[in-house]
Amino acid sequence: MAAVVRLLSRWAIVPALTGSASKTFTLKVQEAPAFTSADHATATVGVVFCFAVTATSYPTPTISKSGALPKGLTYHSGTRTIDGTPTAATQGSHLTAFTAKNSSGTVQQIITLTVN
Repeated sequence: MAAVVRLLSRWAIVPALTGSASKTFTLKVQEAPAFTSADHATATVGVVFCFAVTATSYPTPTISKSGALPKGLTYHSGTRTIDGTPTAATQGSHLTAFTAKNSSGTVQQIITLTVN
C-alpha cells in the first residue's frame, strides 16, 4: 500500500555547543477508506432498529448509499446510521450498497439487511 506523506510544518534546530534539542510534531498520512461496520444486520418487524455504517481513513470519508432499504428504514448520511421500524411487508433479505470515498480512494460494501 502506498502512502502519501505531507510535511505539515518546516523547522530547523541549530544546537548549541553543548546540550540537545527536540521537536514534537504530528505526521498525518493519507489513507484510503475501509469499512469497519459489519456487512450484515438483522431487524425485527415492528421493533425500532438502528445500525451504524462506519469506515476509517484520513481524510475522513463521505459515505453514500445506493439502492433501496426495506420500507420503514432510512439512511441518514449526517449520522451514518440506518434507523426506523421495518414493516411486515419487508420480511426477508435486502442488499444495499454503501460507498466510502475520500481523496485517497473509494471502496464499496454491500450490506445485507435481514428483516424477521
